[in-house]
Amino acid sequence: IISSKEETEQQSTSSLDYRSIEDIGAAPVEENTSSTSSNPLSPTISKLSLTDMDEAALEKATYNAYISSSLPKSKVHISYLDWNQRLIPTNMRANYDLILGCDCAYYFPLVNPLARTVAYALQTSPYDKIDNEQYVGGRFVHIGPEHRETLRDLRKKLESGYRMKTSSQQLALERFDLVPLVLDSIDEEDSQSIDEVEGDSHGYVEYQNTELSRFTCLLGNHHEDYNGYNGEMFFPVETGFEGGSNDMKPDLGYGSSGDGSRWY
Repeated sequence: IISSKEETEQQSTSSLDYRSIEDIGAAPVEENTSSTSSNPLSPTISKLSLTDMDEAALEKATYNAYISSSLPKSKVHISYLDWNQRLIPTNMRANYDLILGCDCAYYFPLVNPLARTVAYALQTSPYDKIDNEQYVGGRFVHIGPEHRETLRDLRKKLESGYRMKTSSQQLALERFDLVPLVLDSIDEEDSQSIDEVEGDSHGYVEYQNTELSRFTCLLGNHHEDYNGYNGEMFFPVETGFEGGSNDMKPDLGYGSSGDGSRWY
Protein backbone atom coordinates (compact mmCIF):
# COMPACT_ATOMS: atom_id res chain seq x y z
CA ILE A 1 0.00 0.00 0.00
CA ILE A 2 1.43 3.34 -1.03
CA SER A 3 0.02 6.52 0.42
CA SER A 4 0.92 10.18 0.60
CA LYS A 5 1.92 11.97 3.78
CA GLU A 6 -1.55 13.47 4.21
CA GLU A 7 -3.19 10.04 3.86
CA THR A 8 -0.73 8.59 6.36
CA GLU A 9 -1.61 11.22 8.93
CA GLN A 10 -5.32 10.54 8.48
CA GLN A 11 -4.83 6.79 8.79
CA SER A 12 -2.66 7.07 11.88
CA THR A 13 -5.32 9.23 13.53
CA SER A 14 -8.18 6.86 12.65
CA SER A 15 -6.20 3.82 13.80
CA LEU A 16 -6.43 5.11 17.36
CA ASP A 17 -10.18 4.43 17.25
CA TYR A 18 -10.11 0.67 17.87
CA ARG A 19 -12.98 -1.40 16.51
CA SER A 20 -13.58 -5.08 17.13
CA ILE A 21 -14.60 -7.52 14.39
CA GLU A 22 -18.16 -7.38 15.71
CA ASP A 23 -18.13 -3.56 15.48
CA ILE A 24 -16.92 -3.66 11.89
CA GLY A 25 -19.64 -6.10 10.92
CA ALA A 26 -22.32 -3.97 12.56
CA ALA A 27 -21.12 -0.70 11.00
CA PRO A 28 -23.41 0.94 8.42
CA VAL A 29 -22.74 0.24 4.76
CA GLU A 30 -20.57 2.95 3.21
CA GLU A 31 -21.81 4.40 -0.04
CA ASN A 32 -19.42 3.86 -2.94
CA THR A 33 -20.35 4.93 -6.44
CA SER A 34 -17.16 3.67 -8.07
CA SER A 35 -17.84 0.86 -10.54
CA THR A 36 -14.29 -0.46 -10.13
CA SER A 37 -14.43 -0.85 -6.34
CA SER A 38 -14.78 -4.65 -6.50
CA ASN A 39 -12.44 -7.14 -8.08
CA PRO A 40 -13.91 -9.34 -10.82
CA LEU A 41 -14.65 -12.99 -10.11
CA SER A 42 -12.44 -15.47 -11.92
CA PRO A 43 -14.30 -17.22 -14.77
CA THR A 44 -13.02 -20.57 -13.42
CA ILE A 45 -15.10 -20.15 -10.24
CA SER A 46 -18.54 -21.74 -10.58
CA LYS A 47 -19.91 -20.49 -7.26
CA LEU A 48 -18.88 -18.06 -4.53
CA SER A 49 -20.56 -18.58 -1.16
CA LEU A 50 -20.41 -15.83 1.47
CA THR A 51 -21.67 -16.85 4.91
CA ASP A 52 -22.02 -15.24 8.31
CA MET A 53 -24.27 -15.41 11.36
CA ASP A 54 -24.44 -11.64 11.74
CA GLU A 55 -27.28 -9.96 9.88
CA ALA A 56 -25.40 -6.67 9.49
CA ALA A 57 -22.45 -8.45 7.86
CA LEU A 58 -24.79 -10.31 5.50
CA GLU A 59 -26.51 -7.06 4.60
CA LYS A 60 -23.17 -5.45 3.80
CA ALA A 61 -22.09 -8.43 1.68
CA THR A 62 -25.39 -8.38 -0.21
CA TYR A 63 -25.06 -4.66 -0.91
CA ASN A 64 -21.44 -4.97 -2.11
CA ALA A 65 -22.38 -7.83 -4.43
CA TYR A 66 -25.33 -5.83 -5.77
CA ILE A 67 -23.34 -2.68 -6.63
CA SER A 68 -20.45 -4.59 -8.22
CA SER A 69 -20.55 -4.31 -11.99
CA SER A 70 -17.96 -7.07 -12.48
CA LEU A 71 -19.40 -9.72 -10.14
CA PRO A 72 -21.80 -12.18 -11.83
CA LYS A 73 -24.90 -12.21 -9.63
CA SER A 74 -25.74 -15.79 -10.63
CA LYS A 75 -22.47 -17.07 -9.12
CA VAL A 76 -22.74 -15.38 -5.73
CA HIS A 77 -24.67 -17.03 -2.91
CA ILE A 78 -25.02 -15.18 0.41
CA SER A 79 -26.52 -17.10 3.29
CA TYR A 80 -26.77 -17.39 7.06
CA LEU A 81 -24.50 -19.97 8.68
CA ASP A 82 -23.97 -20.65 12.38
CA TRP A 83 -20.89 -22.78 13.05
CA ASN A 84 -22.32 -23.82 16.41
CA GLN A 85 -25.17 -25.72 14.81
CA ARG A 86 -24.53 -29.44 15.12
CA LEU A 87 -25.97 -30.36 11.74
CA ILE A 88 -24.08 -29.10 8.69
CA PRO A 89 -26.51 -28.23 5.84
CA THR A 90 -26.75 -31.13 3.38
CA ASN A 91 -25.96 -28.91 0.39
CA MET A 92 -22.68 -27.91 2.02
CA ARG A 93 -21.27 -31.33 2.82
CA ALA A 94 -18.06 -32.13 0.88
CA ASN A 95 -19.09 -29.45 -1.59
CA TYR A 96 -16.31 -26.84 -1.62
CA ASP A 97 -12.91 -27.12 -3.27
CA LEU A 98 -11.70 -23.98 -1.49
CA ILE A 99 -12.69 -22.55 1.88
CA LEU A 100 -11.05 -19.19 2.55
CA GLY A 101 -11.07 -17.56 5.97
CA CYS A 102 -9.48 -14.38 7.30
CA ASP A 103 -8.94 -14.20 11.07
CA CYS A 104 -12.02 -16.31 11.78
CA ALA A 105 -10.59 -18.08 14.84
CA TYR A 106 -9.90 -14.91 16.80
CA TYR A 107 -10.84 -16.42 20.17
CA PHE A 108 -10.85 -19.97 21.50
CA PRO A 109 -14.62 -20.80 21.61
CA LEU A 110 -14.71 -20.46 17.81
CA VAL A 111 -12.05 -23.11 17.17
CA ASN A 112 -14.13 -26.28 17.58
CA PRO A 113 -17.23 -25.20 15.60
CA LEU A 114 -15.08 -23.69 12.85
CA ALA A 115 -12.99 -26.85 12.52
CA ARG A 116 -16.12 -29.02 12.31
CA THR A 117 -17.74 -26.81 9.68
CA VAL A 118 -14.58 -26.83 7.56
CA ALA A 119 -14.11 -30.60 7.88
CA TYR A 120 -17.63 -31.42 6.74
CA ALA A 121 -17.89 -28.76 4.00
CA LEU A 122 -14.51 -29.36 2.34
CA GLN A 123 -14.24 -31.68 -0.66
CA THR A 124 -12.45 -34.99 -0.28
CA SER A 125 -8.84 -35.63 -1.31
CA PRO A 126 -8.77 -39.30 -2.42
CA TYR A 127 -5.72 -41.34 -3.29
CA ASP A 128 -5.18 -41.77 -7.03
CA LYS A 129 -3.98 -45.34 -7.62
CA ILE A 130 -3.10 -44.59 -11.25
CA ASP A 131 -0.79 -41.66 -10.51
CA ASN A 132 0.23 -43.22 -7.18
CA GLU A 133 -0.35 -40.00 -5.25
CA GLN A 134 -3.04 -38.19 -3.34
CA TYR A 135 -5.31 -35.88 -5.30
CA VAL A 136 -6.11 -32.73 -3.31
CA GLY A 137 -9.73 -32.00 -4.14
CA GLY A 138 -10.46 -29.45 -1.44
CA ARG A 139 -8.20 -27.01 0.37
CA PHE A 140 -8.73 -24.88 3.46
CA VAL A 141 -6.81 -21.59 3.60
CA HIS A 142 -6.95 -19.40 6.68
CA ILE A 143 -4.91 -16.24 7.26
CA GLY A 144 -4.58 -14.49 10.60
CA PRO A 145 -2.15 -12.32 12.58
CA GLU A 146 1.07 -14.06 13.54
CA HIS A 147 0.44 -13.47 17.25
CA ARG A 148 -2.97 -15.19 17.22
CA GLU A 149 -2.50 -18.19 19.53
CA THR A 150 -5.83 -19.74 18.52
CA LEU A 151 -4.36 -20.52 15.09
CA ARG A 152 -2.29 -23.26 16.72
CA ASP A 153 -5.41 -24.55 18.45
CA LEU A 154 -7.28 -24.62 15.13
CA ARG A 155 -4.47 -26.52 13.44
CA LYS A 156 -4.31 -29.05 16.27
CA LYS A 157 -8.07 -29.56 16.11
CA LEU A 158 -8.05 -30.18 12.37
CA GLU A 159 -5.23 -32.72 12.75
CA SER A 160 -6.28 -34.62 15.89
CA GLY A 161 -10.02 -34.22 15.60
CA TYR A 162 -10.53 -34.65 11.85
CA ARG A 163 -7.28 -36.25 10.64
CA MET A 164 -6.67 -33.46 8.17
CA LYS A 165 -3.21 -32.78 6.78
CA THR A 166 -2.07 -29.27 7.60
CA SER A 167 0.86 -26.96 7.04
CA SER A 168 1.60 -23.32 7.73
CA GLN A 169 3.45 -20.51 6.02
CA GLN A 170 4.52 -17.07 7.18
CA LEU A 171 3.48 -13.95 5.27
CA ALA A 172 5.13 -10.56 5.60
CA LEU A 173 3.48 -7.44 4.20
CA GLU A 174 5.42 -4.18 3.98
CA ARG A 175 3.88 -0.75 3.69
CA PHE A 176 5.87 2.24 2.41
CA ASP A 177 4.73 5.84 2.97
CA LEU A 178 6.15 7.99 0.17
CA VAL A 179 6.85 11.71 0.12
CA PRO A 180 4.24 13.34 -2.21
CA LEU A 181 5.36 15.02 -5.40
CA VAL A 182 4.64 18.76 -5.34
CA LEU A 183 5.32 20.67 -8.55
CA ASP A 184 6.94 24.12 -8.28
CA SER A 185 5.73 25.24 -11.67
CA ILE A 186 3.41 23.84 -14.34
CA ASP A 187 5.74 25.18 -17.04
CA GLU A 188 8.63 23.11 -15.66
CA GLU A 189 6.57 19.98 -14.95
CA ASP A 190 8.54 17.61 -17.20
CA SER A 191 11.98 18.69 -16.05
CA GLN A 192 11.02 18.67 -12.38
CA SER A 193 9.46 15.21 -12.64
CA ILE A 194 12.69 13.84 -14.10
CA ASP A 195 14.72 15.59 -11.43
CA GLU A 196 12.49 14.23 -8.65
CA VAL A 197 12.79 10.64 -9.85
CA GLU A 198 16.36 10.58 -11.11
CA GLY A 199 17.88 13.41 -9.11
CA ASP A 200 19.31 13.58 -5.61
CA SER A 201 18.25 11.55 -2.59
CA HIS A 202 15.55 14.10 -1.70
CA GLY A 203 13.36 13.11 -4.66
CA TYR A 204 9.95 11.52 -4.81
CA VAL A 205 11.25 7.96 -4.37
CA GLU A 206 12.35 8.66 -0.82
CA TYR A 207 9.93 7.22 1.72
CA GLN A 208 9.21 8.49 5.21
CA ASN A 209 8.07 5.35 6.97
CA THR A 210 8.05 1.56 6.61
CA GLU A 211 5.57 -0.69 8.42
CA LEU A 212 5.90 -4.49 8.53
CA SER A 213 2.98 -6.78 9.38
CA ARG A 214 3.34 -10.54 9.80
CA PHE A 215 0.64 -13.15 9.29
CA THR A 216 0.31 -16.92 9.52
CA CYS A 217 -1.31 -18.83 6.65
CA LEU A 218 -2.81 -22.17 7.68
CA LEU A 219 -3.38 -24.73 4.90
CA GLY A 220 -5.31 -27.97 5.23
CA ASN A 221 -6.82 -30.82 3.21
CA HIS A 222 -8.53 -34.11 4.02
CA HIS A 223 -6.96 -37.49 4.65
CA GLU A 224 -7.17 -39.80 1.64
CA ASP A 225 -9.53 -42.26 3.37
CA TYR A 226 -12.25 -39.74 4.10
CA ASN A 227 -14.89 -40.16 1.40
CA GLY A 228 -17.34 -37.42 2.32
CA TYR A 229 -19.88 -39.80 3.90
CA ASN A 230 -17.96 -41.66 6.62
CA GLY A 231 -17.20 -38.70 8.90
CA GLU A 232 -19.18 -40.05 11.85
CA MET A 233 -17.02 -43.21 11.79
CA PHE A 234 -13.77 -41.69 10.54
CA PHE A 235 -13.26 -38.45 12.50
CA PRO A 236 -11.81 -39.09 16.00
CA VAL A 237 -13.83 -36.20 17.41
CA GLU A 238 -17.00 -38.10 16.41
CA THR A 239 -15.88 -41.55 17.55
CA GLY A 240 -14.57 -40.38 20.92
CA PHE A 241 -10.96 -41.45 20.28
CA GLU A 242 -9.51 -37.96 19.84
CA GLY A 243 -6.16 -37.75 21.59
CA GLY A 244 -6.57 -41.12 23.30
CA SER A 245 -3.88 -43.75 23.67
CA ASN A 246 -6.09 -46.26 21.89
CA ASP A 247 -6.73 -43.99 18.95
CA MET A 248 -7.59 -45.97 15.84
CA LYS A 249 -5.56 -44.75 12.90
CA PRO A 250 -6.27 -45.23 9.20
CA ASP A 251 -3.99 -47.29 7.01
CA LEU A 252 -1.37 -45.04 5.41
CA GLY A 253 0.07 -47.73 3.16
CA TYR A 254 -1.50 -46.29 0.00
CA GLY A 255 -3.27 -49.57 -0.56
CA SER A 256 -6.57 -48.78 1.11
CA SER A 257 -9.82 -48.85 -0.82
CA GLY A 258 -10.43 -45.19 -0.01
CA ASP A 259 -13.57 -45.89 1.98
CA GLY A 260 -11.92 -45.65 5.38
CA SER A 261 -12.52 -49.35 6.14
CA ARG A 262 -8.91 -50.43 6.72
CA TRP A 263 -7.34 -49.82 10.13
CA TYR A 264 -4.41 -51.02 12.16
